[in-house]
Amino acid sequence: HQRLCGANIALYQTPISTLSFLNPVKILAIARLLRQYRVQAIFLNLSSDLKVGGIAAKLAGVPHIIYRRGIALPIHDTMLNRWLFRCVVTRVIANSEATRRQILQNNPALIEPDKLTVLYNGIDVTAYQQGEFTPMYPKQAGEVLLGHAGRLSEEKGQRYLLELVHILKERGIRCKLLLAGVGKEESALKRSACALGLSSEIVFLGFVEQMPQLMNTLDIFVFSSLYEGFGYAIVEAMAARKPVVAFHVGSIPEIIEHGKTGYLVEKGNLTQFSRYIEYLIEHPEHRERLGQQARNTVVEKFEIGRVISQIIDLIKDERPHEHTT
Repeated sequence: HQRLCGANIALYQTPISTLSFLNPVKILAIARLLRQYRVQAIFLNLSSDLKVGGIAAKLAGVPHIIYRRGIALPIHDTMLNRWLFRCVVTRVIANSEATRRQILQNNPALIEPDKLTVLYNGIDVTAYQQGEFTPMYPKQAGEVLLGHAGRLSEEKGQRYLLELVHILKERGIRCKLLLAGVGKEESALKRSACALGLSSEIVFLGFVEQMPQLMNTLDIFVFSSLYEGFGYAIVEAMAARKPVVAFHVGSIPEIIEHGKTGYLVEKGNLTQFSRYIEYLIEHPEHRERLGQQARNTVVEKFEIGRVISQIIDLIKDERPHEHTT
């Protein structure tokens, strides 16, 4: 909302909750707006948006009603959802193959196969060009900087990263872990860092807006999510030519090619995780090679211009479905 305001784009704002679809006044108001501006395509990103905006778009005769699913969790097999996906939505975009599989887990017949498309998130790779920058953290001689970015929450698994640093420290490896993000687990993670004797090895950066600056500061990016719809922070690290070590879960194998752009580790296997980190530390030339190959992968698969073109082509190629209500 703030970015759109800054771009001088006209906005219509209305609060939506999980029960807003029971409010006919709100739905009809949105439908009138869609008819007024002759909207041809509407993108809906949350289930609550789908229930309200999807119904309003259906009433307004919007030809392209597109729901984008960005979380790798199954869709509830309810009567309302079956109607929405069969009679309202014209296209579903999943942000990864892992998300696509989860969408259909509870009901494989929920969505017609030709209505479900996988489109990865896009990134502006030009923002991650090599050049002069101010490090986010002053690196000491002989020190390796590991980094992680994400919400500080249980499913993101940062507790494993604290244990990882503890293992590396016991092996005599000088490293620091920069943790970017905020969340409900922050206090617990700080207590754990103290309990493990890692107060000087773990740096909590809080919310970081300048991700290119963070990624360029690091030597290696580590990712500990226990499930993931799309690991956007991984793509950001790869765009900055950083090798990534991550758990082999969710969509992450779709992003990282094991041994070419980074390493995939069995979930929770910190012995294997630490061995890969140690190898990358000991072989900086291999680290650099993985980082360059990671950058090439991002340009080929995730560059924002390519993704936008795919979305435009998707709308052009789509023929509005004839639904019966």
